[in-house]
Amino acid sequence: MFNDYIFKDANNKVKQQPNLKFQVDPVRRIWNELKNCGFIYWSSVRDWSSVFQINNNFVVLHHFIGEEPMQGLIESSSQFEWDEIIDKNGVLGPLFNQIVREGMDIYLPNQIFLEALERELSYQPYDYHYQSPKHKLSLWAFGGTKVKVSLHIEIYFNLPMAPYGIRKSTPWPDLTEEGFQPSLFGDLYGEADTLNLKTKKNRRSKKQNTSVAAMDEDLTIYETVNEEKETEVDIAIERLFRENTVLIVAYSGGKDSHYCLDKCVKFKLSHPECKTKLVIVSADTGVENVVFQDHIRKVKTAVGSLPIEIPFLIVKPDINDTYWVCVLGKGYTPPHSNFKYCVTRLKIKPGRKALENFVKDGEKICQILGSRSSESTQRGASMERHYGESFYGQHDVQGIRTATPIRNLSARDVVTYLARSQPAWEGYSNYNLLNLYGSGAGGLAECPIGSAISDENSAIKSCSGKSSRFGCYTCTVVNDDSSLRNMMMDYAELEPLYRVRTLLKGLHDIRYGSVVGIQRKGKYRFEPGFGDLTVQIRVTLLRILRENGIKLQEEEVWEIYKEVCEREIREGLVISQSFRDALFAFLPYRPLFVGHLYDSILDPDGVIDRVTKEDKESIERIWAMMENGELEEIKE
Repeated sequence: MFNDYIFKDANNKVKQQPNLKFQVDPVRRIWNELKNCGFIYWSSVRDWSSVFQINNNFVVLHHFIGEEPMQGLIESSSQFEWDEIIDKNGVLGPLFNQIVREGMDIYLPNQIFLEALERELSYQPYDYHYQSPKHKLSLWAFGGTKVKVSLHIEIYFNLPMAPYGIRKSTPWPDLTEEGFQPSLFGDLYGEADTLNLKTKKNRRSKKQNTSVAAMDEDLTIYETVNEEKETEVDIAIERLFRENTVLIVAYSGGKDSHYCLDKCVKFKLSHPECKTKLVIVSADTGVENVVFQDHIRKVKTAVGSLPIEIPFLIVKPDINDTYWVCVLGKGYTPPHSNFKYCVTRLKIKPGRKALENFVKDGEKICQILGSRSSESTQRGASMERHYGESFYGQHDVQGIRTATPIRNLSARDVVTYLARSQPAWEGYSNYNLLNLYGSGAGGLAECPIGSAISDENSAIKSCSGKSSRFGCYTCTVVNDDSSLRNMMMDYAELEPLYRVRTLLKGLHDIRYGSVVGIQRKGKYRFEPGFGDLTVQIRVTLLRILRENGIKLQEEEVWEIYKEVCEREIREGLVISQSFRDALFAFLPYRPLFVGHLYDSILDPDGVIDRVTKEDKESIERIWAMMENGELEEIKE
């Protein structure tokens, strides 16, 4: 099965642990049974996942102790019973027999492994799509008697290295009750949620130690605007129009960038003699908070209604860089602080591409940023580093400089101006934006748009702050998107987005088996590591998207399939029928044949086997003619 793949040991950053973070009686008894039956213990990773070996089979036990796993990430039940797949009297039998003795129910979900098994049992022709070094069998065990325990069991058959980055075996830990210090994990017996309560307590203590925002960084609205600060901003805006030939407002849609846009548009309207070109650049990552994105488009319409021309650009990522292509096609795990590909692909690249189009000989170009020193300690330090005492800063795009005319304003100054001033246009009040903050977004931060980002690190700090923020609904860099959660109370359409975001965040937890368990390096080579997303979890994600009414662009569907096809052989993917069914369900018409689509030799351009809109209309027209008897007349 694995003859075409090379497996080599290599150093990695996976931290092996000698035992689980906490142990309870049912788990100890299951582990003792494994030990007595000759299983080798390799080690544990990420507190709750442990790897064992018997013969050429690796068994991974992902433990949920004192908590319930997310049901949304578990597929529906298959037609198989566990003992139809696992021999009760075989080498793996003792594990499952002990689980049953613990009073737990074993659940076998639908999965690609079973699709392959069904093909074999029904004597269907050999299909290389189902041959993969990344195959694993997944089972769940729920229940237990005294303690809330669930297990996700993964079995890797004939894998030549331990999964999840474990590189060497470890001596079995002491599995007696005396081998553990109760003070480390508390008394879980009879108190199923003690662990959760302890975790919440720790979270509360950490919050108490964090610094609070400055008093004037809340959203209090003063009776009047601060005239001295307003004059300072107006002088800065006038200077920007006087000293530049092109001004580009980086518009994220939040209060700060909205303030800058309003000031610039009003200056342009009141100074028709000014020849400086004003341009507004915003971004649509494709996974924006839909309420906030609707706000941006309404502002664009309002600006377009003015008697002067002010280009309003909404940039988008290239189709091969969209969020869903990265996750579902390339198999990237949802972004986190150590894997922040989203910033570059969704924001920096499309933003810079838009800015580069303005760079021409003789042009003096400045990008206006809605950044304030008091917004946060990090933002203040960044402003000081980039500007110091200077009025202008340098953008990473050569030929463009930056400026922050509202640098010295507070959040109160900004919202007071928006509340006490009429916008430059009619029909869409500033209160529409303030109401979004009042609807629970309540936070002070807003994710910067790509053209305003100078580097990944500064962008990720903006995305990962503890305050509420507007931005991508899929953002899994923050622990909890409180703005999205709070806004659900006023905007019901955000509830499914928050649900999807919660499940995406869950994929950071390897206990759901969302990653393949081995790391690809180059073509056909594998090393110890966590690896990319399994095709099975991508099937699950596609189901989740459809259940929550989230659509994929037609171009995204084909790009996802192209990415998977290109990785199929070299990365050992399993392009199952369930994956095709789940993916192509997003198309307005179902492809008839996809067997050779995107084949590197037979179909390098990805054009064969597609069903176009014209094809569908032709087929429907012929069917209608046949039903009406017109086809016979044509033959005659």
